[in-house]
Amino acid sequence: MSKYPHLERFYKAYMEIPAFQAARPENQPDAPSPPQ
Repeated sequence: MSKYPHLERFYKAYMEIPAFQAARPENQPDAPSPPQ
């Protein structure tokens, strides 16, 4: 994302907010397990 510094800054700021962390797809109860 280095080509898009504004987006990178927004992403980092949003990922500090617990509600955004909880909303990530991998944190959903019906998310598939990662491949092993």
